Amino acid sequence: MKTKVYIFILLFVSASISAAENKFMKKGRTLYYSNRFEISLIYFKKAITKNPEYSSAYLYIGNIYTHKKRYAEALQYYSIGLDLTKNKAVFLYNMAQAHYYKKNYKTAITKFKESVQINTNLVDAHLNIGRAYYCLSDKMNTINEWETYQKKAPNNPQFDNISKAIEILKRKDFLFPDQKRKLDTAKRKADEEKRKKLRDRIRKMMLDAERRRKNQKLLTDKDVKTKVKDVNTKNKGKADYNKGEDIERD
Repeated sequence: MKTKVYIFILLFVSASISAAENKFMKKGRTLYYSNRFEISLIYFKKAITKNPEYSSAYLYIGNIYTHKKRYAEALQYYSIGLDLTKNKAVFLYNMAQAHYYKKNYKTAITKFKESVQINTNLVDAHLNIGRAYYCLSDKMNTINEWETYQKKAPNNPQFDNISKAIEILKRKDFLFPDQKRKLDTAKRKADEEKRKKLRDRIRKMMLDAERRRKNQKLLTDKDVKTKVKDVNTKNKGKADYNKGEDIERD
């Protein structure tokens, strides 16, 4: 299953942005929403240099670093912004995404849950919590979170796909990818062991056959030598007998 997490869900209350925000902040936002992230990053950093309390700037910077897969840096900026803002749910949500991408699934789950507890409108958190549980091979919690998401967002565009995924998860023969890999590895080892035992058995049979052949040859050679010896003994006896008769005639 492909894991797709939405990076740029800000849901940021516009009232939290001061009307007196500086020009760097304004320029940064314009560039950001034009997908010119590298340049917007420069302006956001200038904005917090001018006023370190622009919490929204830290969110934007964190999102840009998440987009660049520089998750450690993203988390640093999210953390600072979290301390400054009253809208903590959004920061927690985005921090959860960064942790998810770092494969810190347990931490991601914790942050997603914190975000949706603060703001119940962040229903996508349930979808992403389910994805994190999936990565941890936790079937029941994956199903529970996805079913919760389906109930809270019945019109979501992924409804049918998620329903099918839940159906597959509920099958008795379902295996998570890591479980299937372990099973396949165990099967390969068992098959290899079986083949090895068969090879060893065949090798032993061939060695036993060769040993019997050599033993048979030794016995045959011994019989031949014995027969030759008997014949020589008989011939010698006959020769001695004939010699004795010749002596008597003389």
